[in-house]
Amino acid sequence: YQTGATVGAFVLDSKWGLDQGFQAYQDDFDLTNVKAMSLASVKRPGNEVVDLALKWMEGVADQRFFAWLHLYDPHAPYESPEPFRSQYRGHPYRGAIAFTDAQVGRVFDFLDQRGLSDNTIVIVTADHGEGLGEHGEETHGFFIYESSMRVPLIVRAPGRDITPRRVTQPVRTVDIMPTVLDLLGVPLPEPVEGASLVPLLTGAARELDRDLVGYGEAMYPLHHYGWSELT
Repeated sequence: YQTGATVGAFVLDSKWGLDQGFQAYQDDFDLTNVKAMSLASVKRPGNEVVDLALKWMEGVADQRFFAWLHLYDPHAPYESPEPFRSQYRGHPYRGAIAFTDAQVGRVFDFLDQRGLSDNTIVIVTADHGEGLGEHGEETHGFFIYESSMRVPLIVRAPGRDITPRRVTQPVRTVDIMPTVLDLLGVPLPEPVEGASLVPLLTGAARELDRDLVGYGEAMYPLHHYGWSELT
């Protein structure tokens, strides 16, 4: 596989070692006039992320490829361009999500136009939600309520008798890797912490092993949760 990543914020810069396994890692953030305490504000908007990613994907579209696109817009201070800023005036978080959704749509359009949709797995997820004032937390990091811990995990995979369905059982981001390998017919490495979600995607199983646990981390305090405590 050709492997490429395009990230939207300096927090995922290759300086932190996250470029391991990628032949192309598009970060290239300008830190010339940035003070140490403002590194978290170094970012690029989603349209620029997708522009760069699609340019790379265009160059490998005739080969097998793995692309990771990191979109940072639904993150404080929730900035989005027009018309989203005006459409969601008073709700900047929703505006940022709508803008991000439009950028994801551009990726689907690319796959459709290149005839790649029928043999491409697409997974959309997030690393956290936002408190937006719930429990006294405006953003995320200090608490592990559902407002920040419950995130989307959308899997679009052609073939394998996978039909649209909604899974109500909590699953984990650590399950993504074994799910992708299962869909590709690649043996899982041992040991692996996650579990394949393919049985849930196909309807072969209604739930996974209830003994599996999910791990959640916060700045204060640190917790370890099981299924029953996450629901």
